[in-house]
Amino acid sequence: MGETIGELTHLSYFQWAQLAAMALEYKPDLILELGRGKGNSTCVFTEAANMLGSTKVVSLCLGSHFVEHSLPRLFQNASISSGWLKRLECWVTDILFFDFETLLTKYNRILVFWDAHGFEVANCVLGRILPLIQHKQHIVLMHDISDQRYLNTDTLNYNDQILWRGSDAEGARMVLGFINSAVPQAISITDFSCRNGIDLLTADHSLHTELGPCNEKVAEMTHLLGDDFFSLDAHWLCFSLNNHPGPFTFPRFVQPEKPMLDCSVDLLQQLNNTL
Repeated sequence: MGETIGELTHLSYFQWAQLAAMALEYKPDLILELGRGKGNSTCVFTEAANMLGSTKVVSLCLGSHFVEHSLPRLFQNASISSGWLKRLECWVTDILFFDFETLLTKYNRILVFWDAHGFEVANCVLGRILPLIQHKQHIVLMHDISDQRYLNTDTLNYNDQILWRGSDAEGARMVLGFINSAVPQAISITDFSCRNGIDLLTADHSLHTELGPCNEKVAEMTHLLGDDFFSLDAHWLCFSLNNHPGPFTFPRFVQPEKPMLDCSVDLLQQLNNTL
């Protein structure tokens, strides 16, 4: 599937393996994917949902590339079937206007994959979604965030880059404590975690501390999975309110006056009607 989609710069093979392992270990009844792009993580989580047998994947994104371009190639080259898609709802929608209240009442153990960028989405996740699931079992995974403790020290150099200043950063990155990132939500989650005393746990730290000191374990994992699918690097973090007593403070979510899309469509429902 990764070769067929062909966007390994968006999700490396070792990240495919790590996210699949996370979903299989956590065993959620819902995987909520915020941001989809060409569908790398969508494939990971749909495959995991099929392996688990009772998990639903709901994927939200402004773009339709996965259904219109990636899926036809996957049907042709990756031997997936229409039955594989039964675990997936694939919405083309504005995340800020999606009906999370109705969706989240149906599930009790939720994995959120937060990959959509921007402060507006961050405000929706922290101010709207988290209050709805704070009393449910949940975990939130955030992509595009590296752990500075395990990066080359050269990454601390500006290397003639301007200061990071949002979407016009032109390749610049910011360093906030151990977080190294170029995505705005890194600021939002740092602020939220500091206000609420929430631990931000990087997969990099887990891998380096649990496996890194043991050369035999690293050698065994490399032998089992190969260099492509095993790495001590990860570049994503996770957190949960379940590990903290609360009470929690959440930012106020203000919905924009108008969605970026005029409609909200489950493209897979349309596709299934034609299969």
